[in-house]
Amino acid sequence: MGQPVVHFEIGCRNIAKTSNFFSTLFGWNMQAMGPAAMINTGANSGIQGHGPWP
Repeated sequence: MGQPVVHFEIGCRNIAKTSNFFSTLFGWNMQAMGPAAMINTGANSGIQGHGPWP
């Protein structure tokens, strides 16, 4: 694979609604870390995310 995705970010205005939406839709685990959150997709590929919450 030439250019694999290694990280992604999701911006939002409402942490609770966004976390609930993606957790329900994809089964992701989102853990608050300061003003942001780490997104554990559970993917064996190691692709994880970050939510830059305002």
